[in-house]
Amino acid sequence: MQQWQELLPERLEDFKVKEMEAWQLEPGLITARWRVAFVAPLPPSPKLLELPEDVPKVPGAAVRVETTLRAELTLDAEGKVLRHEEAIAAGFGVLDAVARYELLTARRREVGPVSWYWRVLKETSLEEMAFYTNNQATTEELEWRFNEMVARNFLYGAVLGVLFWITLKITIAARMANLLEERAGGAL
Repeated sequence: MQQWQELLPERLEDFKVKEMEAWQLEPGLITARWRVAFVAPLPPSPKLLELPEDVPKVPGAAVRVETTLRAELTLDAEGKVLRHEEAIAAGFGVLDAVARYELLTARRREVGPVSWYWRVLKETSLEEMAFYTNNQATTEELEWRFNEMVARNFLYGAVLGVLFWITLKITIAARMANLLEERAGGAL
């Protein structure tokens, strides 16, 4: 937690913690909720470039975002933390997704960025799918859907790559045929 307290303000522009509250309704269990706000870069997506007018944009293709986090601390008889569970308690709109991604990415430890990106993508996708199934799907079903989504996207990429390659080959062959025809016609 101390590392994150140092990393988040360094990695997220204008990072602020707001509306922090905590309560203990039963012995040995502390619940906390807080909001964070920061400036996040917008991904290069046409959908995001068409944000509503009331969205707080900042110069440089960035937007001010906020998200809510909650945590539960389970304590032992001596008051030491036995378990700490934390979750982002926001929706799944465009700005929520931007805030979630940037916050989770900023919290990464010094591990490979590709493996961290994969972990963030998987966890946020599973969380969103669970939300949209009203938590009725099992973990195995959600994992299957995620893997299916990834395989489908790779397949789309491969098909587009092959179509581009075929189109390029046909275009080059047609140009070569035209050049040979012109040279043959000029030689007569």
